This record gives sequence, structure tokens and C-alpha cells, in this order.
Amino acid sequence: GQWPKCGEIDAMEVMGQETNKVYGTIHYGEPHAQSQGTRALAEGDFSNEFHTFSVDWEPGVIKWYVDGNLYHEESDWFSAAEGQGTVAYPAPFDQPFYMILNLAVGGSWVGYPDDTTNFDDQAYVIDYVKAYQKTEGYDESNVKKPEKGSVTLRNPDATGNYVNNADFSTSEDLTDETDWQFLTALEGEASAEIVNDEKIGGSAVKIQTTNKGTV
Repeated sequence: GQWPKCGEIDAMEVMGQETNKVYGTIHYGEPHAQSQGTRALAEGDFSNEFHTFSVDWEPGVIKWYVDGNLYHEESDWFSAAEGQGTVAYPAPFDQPFYMILNLAVGGSWVGYPDDTTNFDDQAYVIDYVKAYQKTEGYDESNVKKPEKGSVTLRNPDATGNYVNNADFSTSEDLTDETDWQFLTALEGEASAEIVNDEKIGGSAVKIQTTNKGTV
């Protein structure tokens, strides 16, 4: 079927504004779901040096490597279509896939080109691509979806709400990982604080944006 329920395996992706970090991802499901791992270089970057990117795709498990170092592994996914239910696991990663070498210019993830974008003397260089088929210990007939462990929920508040500080009545540091955490991404710049807002007659989060970023 159509994307994303047809599945997508990203052996490697590198964003132009962060060339020292590689992403390995699968996309699947309907609605869209994904599993993603990353690895950043301690020195250098991926834009002016050769590196080796690998994916081991076996029935029931996919592993990502960069320069021989494992940085992501996934074995839990699904494929579903609205009104048709869920297709048996390990769909959609149980069929041949096309191999694509894609240089994307712009997009909602990385942002779009502007007058400062340099297209002169740019090169997209791939030294080699190799594909191997494992023969021994490769069994497609007995693949089982991993069983999920039990989920332990925190205790709710007096109203039954599981969201901590849901009405922002407690002042807190929004930069730490306790309860609420304010984040920016893709060149976005802003600050956030819990304040008393007369318009709503109570507490609220006030966000002041200084740069909307690239998305």
C-alpha cells in the first residue's frame, strides 16, 4: 500500500545543518509511526569524509551500524490499513524493497533553501553500495512479534489525571526533565516560564519566540 504502511528503511540520513550526526530509521503503520536511532561523531563530520553505513535486515529484527558500530536496533513494528485491520507481523518488512540513494534539497524536516544556501561546487559522492543475502540461520517462516512488557503508570492526582502539574499551578524549572520540559528544535529560539495569567484567571505557560526556526 501507500506510505507509510508500505514501510521505509532509512539506512542513513544526515541533515545539512548537522553533518556530524547520522540517523537510522524505519517508518511504518497507519497512522504513521517510526523508530529512530542516532549517532554523533566525536570528531569530524559526514560531509567531507568517507564512512561506512550498514543495515542488517533479518526477519524480526533490523540493526543499524556506522563504521561497524551498532547504534540502533528495532524488532517491534506493524502495518495496518484503515478499515482493513492489521497485517500479520513482520509486515511491512517482509517483502523486497527498492534501494534509493537520495539527495534531498529542502523539506519539512531539515527546512527549506533560502538566499544563503550555497549550491555551487557541491558534490554527492558514494564510493560503493553492496547488498548481501544471508543463507544460514535465516528463517522467514517462524517470525513472532515481540511481546510487550507491562506498563506501570504513575499514580493519578485527586481528579484522576495522570499528567503532572497539568494546570501549571506549581512553579517549576522548564529546562529540566521533571514534569514539564520546554524544547526548541531546528534553529528555533524561545523561552518559556510559568506565570499567573489574568486573562484565564490562573496559571499558564508563557512562551516568547525570538526565532521561528526552519520549520
